[in-house]
Amino acid sequence: MYYRLKELLIRSMVLLHNTDLPTIAILYEDSKERCHIKTYTINLKEKEFVDGPWKLTDIDDTSNLLVSVPKG
Repeated sequence: MYYRLKELLIRSMVLLHNTDLPTIAILYEDSKERCHIKTYTINLKEKEFVDGPWKLTDIDDTSNLLVSVPKG
């Protein structure tokens, strides 16, 4: 089974800890070579990605890695 994301150039991807639904965060580069972070929740019943709870735009272009750190 394949899942499709809108973002084409993904630099890093992690599964987040301590979330109610399975949630991933992706660090990606857009067509203008700017970096952004976006989250997606994973709807297991429908087998699709749904826009997640937050996103960050225009972050430092030298960013290359996301690290998921558990609470506490």
